[in-house]
This record gives sequence, structure tokens and C-alpha cells, in this order.
Amino acid sequence: MSVYLYAIAGAEAEVPAGGGLHGASVRAVRTPALSAVVSNAEGAESLTAESDLWDHELVVEQLMDDNDVLPVRFGTVLGDESEVERLLVDREDELKGALERVAGCVEVSVRAAILAPSNEHDTERPGSGTEYMQEALRRRLVAEHLSESIDRSLGPLARESRITPSADAGRTVTGAWLIDRGRLAEFRDRAAQLNADTEYAELVCTGPWPPYSFVGAGEG
Repeated sequence: MSVYLYAIAGAEAEVPAGGGLHGASVRAVRTPALSAVVSNAEGAESLTAESDLWDHELVVEQLMDDNDVLPVRFGTVLGDESEVERLLVDREDELKGALERVAGCVEVSVRAAILAPSNEHDTERPGSGTEYMQEALRRRLVAEHLSESIDRSLGPLARESRITPSADAGRTVTGAWLIDRGRLAEFRDRAAQLNADTEYAELVCTGPWPPYSFVGAGEG
């Protein structure tokens, strides 16, 4: 029977007690070096409901409570348990290295929304291509300045970071930070202070999350 894959962890990882996708029992497929947390994949061929995503996420987050994890992309189905074992054996060195990379860490996300100038809604939209380009450039420069400010403030607390270029005409900046669990409170405090000090943007810090942004394409 095909199996649904949630995450990869160390060989001694404890399996979460709750159910998985569609209430299926969760179990571990183990090798001497690694374990993969799986459940039966019945009904997992076409996952579309938001509840399916949260079923997946809950298993990964419960596993993360007591273990270092490599979260696997939502919707990953393998043919059977022997295929899972082959994955763990064939990629053992790569997966162990990835676990070492995120060991003791969680992911924290920050989203910064750039506030509109106080007079923006009182003016007409740019009336020419030149004005439009000037406004777009202004927004981009503001977003770049904000990205640099966030990186200077939060970067020193992180093992790694990913700041995502704005995809909405310079209105937001998003990023992910790989944080040692022991520095989580310090990171949140620093983010809150940065939000208070940044008059032209509003920052929201969320997490901890499994380290989706810091695993290779094969695990995430």
C-alpha cells in the first residue's frame, strides 16, 4: 500500500500520538540512522482541502516538539514502505547532513507591510508612465531599505536567513530565520522592538515553524 510522507528525523524519533491525514494512524519507517514519519496514503492522491494541509502540518509540528525534523512537501506519496527505506538508505549522508544543519533550530517568519504615505489616498493615481515608474522605484527603494534594516537587526540572532524579494510592487518584505530554540524569545523581542522603531512599516513575527525554508528540494 502506498504511504504518505510527513517528515524525516533521527533514528530514535518518537512518533506523534495523534492521527495524520484523514485520521490515519501515524508510524515510523526506520533505518539504523534515520526515520521517516508516514501513514497510509488512502485518499491522498488528490489533496485540496485546507484541512488536509493542517492535518499534515500538525503531524510535523508535533514531531518538531521533541525532535529535529526535515519537513517534507505537502502531498508527497511513495509507493510503499520499502520505497521509503530506499530513500533513507540511498540519501543517508545527505539527509543526516541536513538534520545537522537544522539541529536545535526552528523557523521563524517575519512579514513587514510597508505603510502607505498619509497623503497617498488623497491623490490621484500617477497620470503618466514616468510618474508610474517613479512611484514604483520609490516603493522598491523603500522595500530594499526595509530589507536591509531587518537583516541588520535580526540576522545576528539567526543561524541562517532568507529574505524574499517583494512580489507585490514593493508593498511587503517577507523573510524566514533559522533560530536556535534557546534564542526564540530573544528573537521575538528584537522583532517587536524593530516593529516599534519602524514608523513606515508594520512587522508581524510568526512561529516557531518546522524549517521548511532551510531544507533541500528533496526534503521540502
